[in-house]
Amino acid sequence: MAETYEIYRTRIKEILKQSGTKSVQFKVLYNKCKGRKQNLPEFRRALASLEREGVVVETKAGFKLSSAAGFFKATVARVNKTFGFLEKEDGTEVFVPGKLLLGAMPGDIVLAKIISSHKGENPDGEVVEIIEERFSEFTGILEKDGSALVVRPDSLCKEPLIVVHCDTEVKVGDKVLASITKRGRRHSEHRVKVTG
Repeated sequence: MAETYEIYRTRIKEILKQSGTKSVQFKVLYNKCKGRKQNLPEFRRALASLEREGVVVETKAGFKLSSAAGFFKATVARVNKTFGFLEKEDGTEVFVPGKLLLGAMPGDIVLAKIISSHKGENPDGEVVEIIEERFSEFTGILEKDGSALVVRPDSLCKEPLIVVHCDTEVKVGDKVLASITKRGRRHSEHRVKVTG
Protein backbone atom coordinates (compact mmCIF):
# COMPACT_ATOMS: atom_id res chain seq x y z
CA MET A 1 0.00 0.00 0.00
CA ALA A 2 2.81 2.43 0.91
CA GLU A 3 4.43 1.68 -2.45
CA THR A 4 1.19 2.50 -4.32
CA TYR A 5 0.90 5.76 -2.34
CA GLU A 6 4.43 6.85 -3.37
CA ILE A 7 3.81 5.83 -7.00
CA TYR A 8 0.64 7.95 -7.02
CA ARG A 9 2.48 10.95 -5.52
CA THR A 10 5.17 10.74 -8.21
CA ARG A 11 2.69 10.16 -11.03
CA ILE A 12 0.41 13.04 -9.95
CA LYS A 13 3.37 15.46 -9.99
CA GLU A 14 4.49 14.20 -13.42
CA ILE A 15 1.00 14.55 -14.96
CA LEU A 16 0.46 18.04 -13.52
CA LYS A 17 3.92 19.13 -14.64
CA GLN A 18 3.07 18.02 -18.21
CA SER A 19 -0.23 19.95 -18.10
CA GLY A 20 1.63 23.19 -17.26
CA THR A 21 -0.75 26.00 -16.31
CA LYS A 22 -3.83 24.00 -17.35
CA SER A 23 -5.84 22.43 -14.51
CA VAL A 24 -6.62 18.70 -14.56
CA GLN A 25 -9.95 17.44 -13.21
CA PHE A 26 -9.93 14.81 -10.45
CA LYS A 27 -11.40 12.05 -12.64
CA VAL A 28 -8.97 12.74 -15.50
CA LEU A 29 -6.02 12.82 -13.11
CA TYR A 30 -7.09 9.53 -11.52
CA ASN A 31 -7.54 7.86 -14.93
CA LYS A 32 -4.15 9.11 -16.14
CA CYS A 33 -2.59 7.61 -13.02
CA LYS A 34 -3.95 4.27 -14.28
CA GLY A 35 -5.99 3.98 -11.11
CA ARG A 36 -8.03 0.89 -10.41
CA LYS A 37 -11.08 1.12 -8.19
CA GLN A 38 -9.44 -0.61 -5.22
CA ASN A 39 -6.67 2.01 -5.22
CA LEU A 40 -8.93 5.07 -5.06
CA PRO A 41 -8.34 5.59 -1.30
CA GLU A 42 -4.55 5.53 -1.86
CA PHE A 43 -4.88 7.97 -4.77
CA ARG A 44 -7.00 10.34 -2.63
CA ARG A 45 -4.46 10.09 0.22
CA ALA A 46 -1.54 10.84 -2.12
CA LEU A 47 -3.33 13.83 -3.68
CA ALA A 48 -4.38 15.18 -0.25
CA SER A 49 -0.80 14.93 1.06
CA LEU A 50 0.52 16.91 -1.94
CA GLU A 51 -2.14 19.57 -1.30
CA ARG A 52 -1.23 19.74 2.41
CA GLU A 53 2.45 20.19 1.53
CA GLY A 54 1.60 23.03 -0.86
CA VAL A 55 2.90 21.17 -3.93
CA VAL A 56 -0.53 20.88 -5.57
CA VAL A 57 -3.42 23.34 -5.45
CA GLU A 58 -7.09 22.80 -6.32
CA THR A 59 -8.71 25.43 -8.53
CA LYS A 60 -12.30 25.66 -9.80
CA ALA A 61 -11.19 23.85 -12.96
CA GLY A 62 -9.25 21.06 -11.20
CA PHE A 63 -5.73 20.48 -9.91
CA LYS A 64 -2.39 21.98 -10.90
CA LEU A 65 1.09 22.37 -9.46
CA SER A 66 1.27 25.36 -7.11
CA SER A 67 4.18 26.78 -9.07
CA ALA A 68 2.11 26.65 -12.30
CA ALA A 69 -0.64 28.60 -10.52
CA GLY A 70 1.88 31.30 -9.55
CA PHE A 71 2.01 30.15 -5.92
CA PHE A 72 5.13 29.53 -3.87
CA LYS A 73 5.88 28.01 -0.48
CA ALA A 74 7.36 30.32 2.16
CA THR A 75 7.94 30.76 5.89
CA VAL A 76 6.48 33.73 7.75
CA ALA A 77 9.70 35.48 8.80
CA ARG A 78 8.13 38.15 11.00
CA VAL A 79 4.83 39.86 11.70
CA ASN A 80 4.39 43.46 12.78
CA LYS A 81 1.25 45.29 13.86
CA THR A 82 0.11 46.05 10.28
CA PHE A 83 2.24 43.88 7.97
CA GLY A 84 4.49 40.87 7.73
CA PHE A 85 7.35 39.39 5.73
CA LEU A 86 7.59 35.97 4.12
CA GLU A 87 10.86 34.24 3.36
CA LYS A 88 10.81 32.23 0.14
CA GLU A 89 12.79 28.98 -0.13
CA ASP A 90 15.50 30.84 -2.10
CA GLY A 91 15.95 33.29 0.82
CA THR A 92 14.28 36.32 -0.77
CA GLU A 93 11.68 38.24 1.23
CA VAL A 94 8.15 39.22 0.28
CA PHE A 95 6.21 42.03 2.00
CA VAL A 96 2.60 41.18 2.93
CA PRO A 97 0.05 43.77 4.11
CA GLY A 98 -1.59 42.65 7.38
CA LYS A 99 -5.04 42.13 5.84
CA LEU A 100 -3.53 39.66 3.34
CA LEU A 101 -1.74 37.48 5.92
CA LEU A 102 -4.80 35.23 6.58
CA GLY A 103 -3.89 35.30 10.26
CA ALA A 104 -0.49 33.67 9.61
CA MET A 105 2.05 33.89 12.43
CA PRO A 106 5.88 33.85 12.57
CA GLY A 107 7.30 30.45 11.65
CA ASP A 108 4.14 29.28 9.86
CA ILE A 109 4.66 27.58 6.50
CA VAL A 110 2.36 29.17 3.91
CA LEU A 111 1.39 29.08 0.26
CA ALA A 112 1.53 32.59 -1.20
CA LYS A 113 1.52 34.56 -4.43
CA ILE A 114 3.06 37.81 -5.64
CA ILE A 115 0.51 40.57 -6.20
CA SER A 116 2.87 43.39 -7.27
CA SER A 117 6.58 44.08 -7.71
CA HIS A 118 8.54 47.26 -7.07
CA LYS A 119 11.91 47.91 -8.65
CA GLY A 120 14.67 47.39 -6.09
CA GLU A 121 12.27 46.63 -3.22
CA ASN A 122 10.61 43.55 -1.79
CA PRO A 123 7.62 42.47 -3.91
CA ASP A 124 4.16 42.56 -2.31
CA GLY A 125 2.51 39.23 -1.70
CA GLU A 126 -0.59 37.57 -0.36
CA VAL A 127 -0.98 34.42 1.73
CA VAL A 128 -3.46 32.07 0.04
CA GLU A 129 -3.23 29.16 2.48
CA ILE A 130 -1.52 28.24 5.75
CA ILE A 131 0.11 24.84 5.23
CA GLU A 132 1.56 24.35 8.71
CA GLU A 133 0.94 26.32 11.91
CA ARG A 134 4.10 26.61 14.00
CA PHE A 135 3.60 29.72 16.14
CA SER A 136 1.94 29.81 19.51
CA GLU A 137 3.42 31.91 22.34
CA PHE A 138 3.75 35.69 22.57
CA THR A 139 3.85 38.45 25.21
CA GLY A 140 1.47 41.32 25.75
CA ILE A 141 -0.53 43.38 28.24
CA LEU A 142 -3.72 42.00 29.81
CA GLU A 143 -6.63 44.42 29.32
CA LYS A 144 -10.38 44.55 29.81
CA ASP A 145 -12.60 45.09 26.75
CA GLY A 146 -16.21 45.34 27.89
CA SER A 147 -16.85 42.09 29.74
CA ALA A 148 -14.01 40.23 28.01
CA LEU A 149 -10.37 39.88 28.98
CA VAL A 150 -7.98 40.52 26.10
CA VAL A 151 -4.22 40.48 25.53
CA ARG A 152 -2.78 43.37 23.53
CA PRO A 153 0.32 41.83 21.88
CA ASP A 154 3.62 43.71 22.20
CA SER A 155 4.43 43.51 18.51
CA LEU A 156 2.38 40.80 16.84
CA CYS A 157 -0.72 42.59 15.62
CA LYS A 158 -2.59 45.76 16.46
CA GLU A 159 -5.83 44.08 17.56
CA PRO A 160 -6.23 42.80 21.13
CA LEU A 161 -6.86 39.03 21.24
CA ILE A 162 -9.70 37.58 23.31
CA VAL A 163 -8.69 35.40 26.27
CA VAL A 164 -10.68 32.15 26.52
CA HIS A 165 -8.71 30.60 29.39
CA CYS A 166 -6.34 31.73 32.11
CA ASP A 167 -3.86 29.25 33.67
CA THR A 168 -2.43 31.71 36.18
CA GLU A 169 -3.32 34.49 38.65
CA VAL A 170 -3.03 37.76 36.75
CA LYS A 171 -4.71 41.16 36.82
CA VAL A 172 -5.53 43.80 34.23
CA GLY A 173 -2.41 45.78 33.31
CA ASP A 174 -0.02 42.84 33.89
CA LYS A 175 2.54 41.83 31.26
CA VAL A 176 1.62 38.23 30.39
CA LEU A 177 2.72 35.27 28.34
CA ALA A 178 -0.08 33.91 26.17
CA SER A 179 -0.50 31.17 23.59
CA ILE A 180 -2.93 30.84 20.71
CA THR A 181 -5.49 28.10 21.26
CA LYS A 182 -7.71 28.69 18.21
CA ARG A 183 -6.79 30.24 14.87
CA GLY A 184 -8.99 32.56 12.85
CA ARG A 185 -8.69 33.79 9.25
CA ARG A 186 -7.54 37.17 10.62
CA HIS A 187 -5.27 37.98 13.56
CA SER A 188 -8.20 39.59 15.42
CA GLU A 189 -10.09 36.27 15.29
CA HIS A 190 -7.39 34.27 17.12
CA ARG A 191 -8.27 33.12 20.64
CA VAL A 192 -5.69 32.81 23.40
CA LYS A 193 -5.01 31.46 26.85
CA VAL A 194 -2.81 33.22 29.37
CA THR A 195 -0.06 30.87 30.56
CA GLY A 196 2.14 33.15 32.67
